[in-house]
Amino acid sequence: MLDINSAIVIGKIAHENEEPINFAVAPNQRLIAVTYKNHLVRVYSIGDLKENWKPESVVAAFKTGNMLGLELCFDPSSRYVAIATSDSQIKVYDAVKGF
Repeated sequence: MLDINSAIVIGKIAHENEEPINFAVAPNQRLIAVTYKNHLVRVYSIGDLKENWKPESVVAAFKTGNMLGLELCFDPSSRYVAIATSDSQIKVYDAVKGF
């Protein structure tokens, strides 16, 4: 995670043998969703992005079927995450409940 004002790295998400594709931060800045090459999406609860950012916990994890999740974004309420997959579909998930 990069602080765009200072250009300082303030946190990293690393999972063994998983390569991230993309991520999105929810408008409320309490959740971050990350897509991986193994078709997995993880939604993390995060602390204040400006102070020692670390993923506090995985809130939800789900698969996007057999397709890569290429792009993603949260709705303005931060409850839902929309994911554009490699088969040209858009799938919408409840970011906390994972369905």
